[in-house]
Amino acid sequence: MPQDAEIFDKIEGVVKSIASFYGFERIETPAVEEAGLFLRGRGEMSHFPEKELFQFRSSGGSLLALRPEGFLPVARSYIENNMADLSPPLKLFYSGRFFRDEEQRRGYQKTFHQFGLTVLGEETAVAEAEILQVFFLALSELGIKNLFIHLNSIGCFECHPGYRSQLSSYYRSKTQRLCKNCKRNFKRSPIKLLECSDEKCVIVKQNAPQVLDSICEICKNSFKELLEFFDEINIPYILDPRLMGTFNYYSRTVFKIYSEIQKDGDEKERLTIGSGGRFDTMIQNLGGKPTPAVGGVIGFERVLHLLRKSAITNLNKEAPQVFLIQLGDLSKRKSFSILENLRKADIPVYESLGKDSIKTQLKIAAKIGSPIALILGQKEAIDKTIIVREMDSGIQETTPQEKLIDLLRRKLNVSPKN
Repeated sequence: MPQDAEIFDKIEGVVKSIASFYGFERIETPAVEEAGLFLRGRGEMSHFPEKELFQFRSSGGSLLALRPEGFLPVARSYIENNMADLSPPLKLFYSGRFFRDEEQRRGYQKTFHQFGLTVLGEETAVAEAEILQVFFLALSELGIKNLFIHLNSIGCFECHPGYRSQLSSYYRSKTQRLCKNCKRNFKRSPIKLLECSDEKCVIVKQNAPQVLDSICEICKNSFKELLEFFDEINIPYILDPRLMGTFNYYSRTVFKIYSEIQKDGDEKERLTIGSGGRFDTMIQNLGGKPTPAVGGVIGFERVLHLLRKSAITNLNKEAPQVFLIQLGDLSKRKSFSILENLRKADIPVYESLGKDSIKTQLKIAAKIGSPIALILGQKEAIDKTIIVREMDSGIQETTPQEKLIDLLRRKLNVSPKN
């Protein structure tokens, strides 16, 4: 809807401005890719099962899919366009619409928008720190409060087999106490049991082994380095040993960004607005050179929901400083050249050319808060003059149209464009 679109533009503008300052450059990938990219990229235990992809056959017989996420298309583009030859690290951002054929439930949509950041070719934790710094600063600037970043390290792919074995041993004697989904997942991927929010499963997993106790020294040192960055830049974080991500997709760092808002009474609502982690084997799995990589996203719809709940919807939107009132057919036609002159002068203006009553148009000008109204009647249109009215005092004067811009700049204290 139009009112939401304005807020979307503001959200994107703030994040893009801060990302650009930190050296991220824009990349745009197609909304349609070969379906195999997402299936191969995710591996056997896909985070997005095949049934969650919007898939279709092209006229030539190719199996295509609407993109469910942004990083895999970026990785594909990185390989195809030989971006590995560029000086690392490569810092990219993307923004757009994504699609998942998921079961409809609260907080999830089949079509949604994300802003993503990716750092390719950086092995150290500075990549994660920089991505989370950009997101934290942008969300704070938008007015979102009570931000928390949940962090965990799931270790590298050499750490994973040992931890899977520990989990399997822990859960083997407890499977009868699990929900149906977890019973199915136990043999396929015991990691998924830690993500379940079923009340019975939450009780069982409280004493499950923690992955941080099983990771190697290299992974521990990398995670320690990330925490030191966070302490230095004063970003609030919470160590979350149950935050696992997807083992065959992430390595080492995984994170989620939450915000809490007050509901009725003392009850609070916690909403996930961003997530990400390190994907150090992804480029190689897709056929490229071994390339360390980190990525993260924030969801526009989630941010919009938080802004609404917090009653932050204007986002410092600049009100039109001038309202153009016209009276009569000739004035309507002459209004277009005046509007264009105001646009070129960078003076925000609002109009209601479909209205004929001066009383109605003055009411609209007062409602939107324009300090000045311009009145163009039949006489003024013929004489090439215009009435400039100060809305607060009601004082008005008539000036030649050719001198209007200079007069408005003086009244509004607006400098000429360079």
